[in-house]
Order: sequence, then C-alpha cells, then structure tokens
Amino acid sequence: MRSVLAATVCQDRVETASGHALIIYDERNPAFWPGGDARSAYDAVCAALRHPGLLRTVSWQRVIDQVSAAGDLRWLVDGLEAKYGLTNSATGLPETVGGVPGRQLAGPAKPRDRDDRLRDR
Repeated sequence: MRSVLAATVCQDRVETASGHALIIYDERNPAFWPGGDARSAYDAVCAALRHPGLLRTVSWQRVIDQVSAAGDLRWLVDGLEAKYGLTNSATGLPETVGGVPGRQLAGPAKPRDRDDRLRDR
C-alpha cells in the first residue's frame, strides 16, 4: 500500500492534485462486499489516511462497462472475459441477493485458480 500511495508524493510532499491510488477488484469476490475482509481493510486504511480521497476502488465490471464503449478496445473486453470470466455489470452479475449487489448464491461464472484468487486480494 505504501508503494502505491507514494505515487502521489512529489519532493517529499503529498500532492493531492497529482493523482490517486486505485484498487481494482472483482464484484464477484465476497471479500469486497460490505462487511467482507478486503472491504473492511480498505475502509480502515481510508479512515487512517490524512487524505482519504487518494485511495479509491473500482470494480473490473465497471472498468469493462467503460472500455466496452470504445469499439477499438473490444479485444481487451474479450480477453478479460476469456481469461477471468469478467463481463460488464449489466450482463455478468445476477440480481441482488440479500441486499448485496452482485452477490451470488453459487460461485463465479468459471472456476478460478490460485493465481486468480491472489490477484483479487
């Protein structure tokens, strides 16, 4: 985390206008759902930051929503779906279950290996 946030340091000062750190997560990962371990850790880190707006999250599904609008990036969308089973929010996630958006009763759309799980953390 320290290395990622260092991207906003310029001449030993935090420059809040120079950027922010972005954590990209998979909406299907229950660790990022409200109350999940990853979400709780993110909330705790943000609460401890002097400039909490420098750390943000976005889901792969939202990134895919935006990238899908650019026709020349279809190869990227197709690659993310083929390799990780990622699709945009509108097509890749079931209806809300138990009040948690994107929560699934079953596992993800395709089996994931150890490396996939580590990348989601």
